[in-house]
Amino acid sequence: MCSIVSISADETLPLRKKVLWPDLELADLALPEDATALHLGLFLGDTLIGVGSFFPDGKRYRLRKLAVDQASQGKGYGARLVKEGMKRLGAQGINELYCDVRVTATSFYQRLGFEVFGEEFDKNGVMSRKATRQLVP
Repeated sequence: MCSIVSISADETLPLRKKVLWPDLELADLALPEDATALHLGLFLGDTLIGVGSFFPDGKRYRLRKLAVDQASQGKGYGARLVKEGMKRLGAQGINELYCDVRVTATSFYQRLGFEVFGEEFDKNGVMSRKATRQLVP
């Protein structure tokens, strides 16, 4: 059984480390803005297999730190997390969600309705691009 619930920022850190930055220390993955973000966790039974964090930025939100355990990737769980975040933000009257996407994940975000634009850029050693999506309440 799959469920998506709000979780604490601290609960996101082990999966952020495992999937996104295995070479960093756990403490280095916390962000000062974590206290203001909506953090969602996707559970299969009692096991946390996916996390996504949505940070307020004026009248829009920024998706950061989307991570799904490698063994569960390619099964739609990341899309479920993003869609749930968009649903919750849209219900709050938020009109736009944006993010920096890894070039290797461009098609994933395009399938979710994001417009990927601009030149590729190096973000902490990972080639990325800008992406945005309008939200419908």
